[in-house]
Order: sequence, then C-alpha cells, then structure tokens
Amino acid sequence: MELLSAANACALVAAYDIVLDCSDNVMTRYLISDAAAAVGRVVVSGAAQGLDGQLVVLHRNLGHGRRGPCYRCLFPRAPRPEHVQSCDDGGILGPVTGLVGAGQALETIRELTRIGDAVEAPSMFFITPFAMPAVRNVRVRGRQAKCRACGDGERLDMATEDYGSFCGRAPPIPDIPSVPTSAVHGALVLDVRPPHEFAITALPGSINVPIDDVRRDVQAAWATVERTACDVPISTALVVCRRGNDSRRAAHLLQAAVPACRFLNVAGGLRAYATEHPDFPMY
Repeated sequence: MELLSAANACALVAAYDIVLDCSDNVMTRYLISDAAAAVGRVVVSGAAQGLDGQLVVLHRNLGHGRRGPCYRCLFPRAPRPEHVQSCDDGGILGPVTGLVGAGQALETIRELTRIGDAVEAPSMFFITPFAMPAVRNVRVRGRQAKCRACGDGERLDMATEDYGSFCGRAPPIPDIPSVPTSAVHGALVLDVRPPHEFAITALPGSINVPIDDVRRDVQAAWATVERTACDVPISTALVVCRRGNDSRRAAHLLQAAVPACRFLNVAGGLRAYATEHPDFPMY
C-alpha cells in the first residue's frame, strides 16, 4: 500500500473517478482536495467529532462548465492545531460516523449516476443527532476565483507546498531574535498578517507582506518590500503579526533568503502593542 503524500497525491487521485475523504486530520484533507482540484476529480468529504458530523461534496460538477468549491475555497486558512481537538481527546459517538458514512455513500451514488435533482448551488450537511433538526443542509460559499488550488490565477505547486507549516504542524523553527514593541517606532516594520486583517488596523508606515506570500515565494515577497521602501538599502527589518507566532516563522524564512538584512521578531505582536497603547484599535 502506497502512503499518500504531496509527491504522489495527484497520481493516486487521478486513478479514480471519485474520492471519498474519510481522513481524520486537517492536513490530509487539504492534500486530497488540492490533488482533486489539480486533476479534476470530485471529493465527497466527511468528518465527525464528538456528537456531530458534517458532509460536503468538493469540486462538484454544477453544470454549464461550473465547479463547486474545493476545501481551500471553504477554509482558506487552516485552523490552528490548538483549536482542533483530536479524536483521542474528544472521542466520537459511533453512530455519528455511520450517519456520515451513509451520507457519503449516497452523495457518491448521486454523483456517479446523476440520480435526483440537479445540484445548482454548493452546500454542506451538518449532522447533529441530539439537536433539532438532526440534519441541516446549509448553503456555503462557491468556488473562489482567487483560490490557490482551483482558482483562475496561478495555482499552488503541490511538490513545494509546505502542508505541515500551513496547518501549523511544522517542526519548531530556530529561535529568532526578538525586540519589544517599543522598538517599532521609527523602524521598518513588515506586517505578515493577511491583507484583510491589515486593512482593519496596522502600525503607521508598516508594510503588509502576508506570510502566505513569503511561504510561496520569499524572493518575490522581499522584492515587494524593496519596491515599497523605494529601493532604499535595508539593513534591519522588524516583523510583526497579531500575536508574534507567524512573524517568527516569516522572519526565519526571510533571514534565510536575505542574509544581508537582519530580521527581528516583535515579541507578542500587535496584541502586546495594543496592551501598551490602549488607543491602538485591536480586533
């Protein structure tokens, strides 16, 4: 039996007409969905935890050349490991997995045989046997044109995608020199939060360099910084995020790619800055 990996996922998925995702971890779900989007396969994804379950058909053919969303369309950012309870810790009620599995079988039959009414909008089933209604079908967002896996623009390269890092499961990175939040005044600050968070609040004069851009192409990300800084030589840059975690990882990647510049992590991130500056808006 061949173990699934980023190197062989596309070949394995392409060998089948449809894929049922019954995996129990987030990283594998992204890997399967990305491979299916790359080779044009449908994924019937089921999940269960505790007393509840959910079911969604990914990359479904909606007719007229339209496709439903992939896993990244629905969840552009992976949940942090500390927010995901393991099956060992939380347990699963056995019959719930049976309900989810039966639902996956039905959706697979529907997809292969085209039995039943045509599906024109993406939706997700939520199974909550001890609540009313016990099964809910909720409409979800459609395919996103800017999705890195199935969008209209440049797509991710699975061979180089760091799934462990994306899902917060990468090995610990080496220590990065840190500075207190007071050091940001008058310094070049790189804010590695997503653009929509940067738009909510940011340090005056800081430059938004999303960590996803750094992971995707660190040299291109640094070129953007240099252009924004009007090509003035940069010897030191402070890196900040919301809490000081993503900034450490981004600083590590930047330091490895741009050794001529010294990258320092802002300890505690914007949360710590807001504590010391009550007038700074925080979310």
